[in-house]
Amino acid sequence: MAAEGSDLKARAEREILGFLQTHEEIADSHQFASDVGIDHAEIESVIKSLSAFQFVDSKDIKKDRLLLTEEGKTYAANGSPEFQVFMAVPSDGISRPELEKKVGAQIFKIGSSQAIKSNWVMIKNNWVSRKPETDHAKDDVKDLLKKIEDGQVVDDKDVTMLKKRKLIVLQTSKGYSLRKGPNFAPERKKFATDLTREHIVSGEWKYLEFKDYNLDAAQEQPIQSGYLHPLLKAWCARKFWRYFFRWVSRRCQQIILSRAVFGILTHYFNHNNTLRVIHMIHFFLKFLLLPGNYLKIMFRK
Repeated sequence: MAAEGSDLKARAEREILGFLQTHEEIADSHQFASDVGIDHAEIESVIKSLSAFQFVDSKDIKKDRLLLTEEGKTYAANGSPEFQVFMAVPSDGISRPELEKKVGAQIFKIGSSQAIKSNWVMIKNNWVSRKPETDHAKDDVKDLLKKIEDGQVVDDKDVTMLKKRKLIVLQTSKGYSLRKGPNFAPERKKFATDLTREHIVSGEWKYLEFKDYNLDAAQEQPIQSGYLHPLLKAWCARKFWRYFFRWVSRRCQQIILSRAVFGILTHYFNHNNTLRVIHMIHFFLKFLLLPGNYLKIMFRK
């Protein structure tokens, strides 16, 4: 399968380069693929490869085309439902259940209403008969579907009607127009990627053409960093201010406490009351500064 695909691409490349050697351009790659009998996906792959090496200059083209749906293909082959219903009604008429059984429930459901709308048949008292003035009918829907299938142009009014009945769809296809590029040649040479020992021994290195190195591809892309999501910014700001105010609060408590202790110690030392000083230090250490277990160790008897 791989070899078959490679052969198909080689053939597509030969067809493109050979055509451009004798012609100015390939106007539509889809039409070209149809003419040479190669799938457009293979043609597109070769076009991209040739464009990369500037063998051809390609331009993107977009083309809208109408395609038949599965229902539309059925009607293009067998006739529209209304025409099938009309042809199934004999000149002397037929009962509704018998006609439905004859053409099928789905065809009868769609075709009977369209046939009545076209003044081909009438239904009265469960009896279906042709209109007196209608002996023959022309299947315009089938003719329109055939034209679209063959790629012919139809009126916008008819296109709108067929779209409404979901018999056709509009498909936008992407194609290419091709001209000769700066490096155009009837045949593409294969460029060597590296110089090997075999090239040197055989002397082939003298005639080799090497593929250009893409030095820009080796460079690392700059990494964008330092950006935070807005929610993360708000979270960080909230954390910062929370810890800041907590630190300020603790610092203020320490300052107030140290000044209070200093004032008390100064007062009691001035009065030379050592026992009261020890008692106050024990009070502050026990309730404000140090855990209880540490105090038990310090002041145990």
